[in-house]
Amino acid sequence: IRSSFLSMPSKSSPAPVRVCYATFVKEGDGVQLMRCARCSNAYYLGAAEQKRHWKVHKKTCRPVDQGERDRISRMTLNQAEAALEATLQRGGDATTALLMQTIRDRFVHGDDDAAEDDYDPGDIGLRMHRQLRTTSSFILSL
Repeated sequence: IRSSFLSMPSKSSPAPVRVCYATFVKEGDGVQLMRCARCSNAYYLGAAEQKRHWKVHKKTCRPVDQGERDRISRMTLNQAEAALEATLQRGGDATTALLMQTIRDRFVHGDDDAAEDDYDPGDIGLRMHRQLRTTSSFILSL
C-alpha cells in the first residue's frame, strides 16, 4: 500500500551530481573531478585522494560487464532491494551503485511487476537505511 504521506520523486530524473569518493566535494564551481581509470565509476579530486581511498574502493573497483547490467536492469524493486542488501552485507561490490540506481529508477518510474501490497517505500527505505548504517560502520573501521 502506498503511503500518502511519502512524497514520490518526480518522473524526470535530475542530472547526476558527481562527488569525490574520498572527500565528498561536489563537482562544479571550478571543481573538476577525475574518474577512476580502472572502473570508471568513482570520482576523485586528484591522485592523492584516490590513493588514500584505495583501501575502501579496491573491493568495488572493476567494470560491470553488460551481462550483469542487463540482469540488474530487469530486476523488480524487491529483487533489486534484496540483491543490494546481500551485496552490502558482504561489504559492497562493483554492482552496488548500479543496484542503488535501479532501486531509485523503480521508485521514480514505478515497478510494474510489484503487487500494490508489496510496494512499501517506507519499509524498503528503513531496511536500506539500517543496512547502510551497518555497512558504513564497517567501512569507517577500516
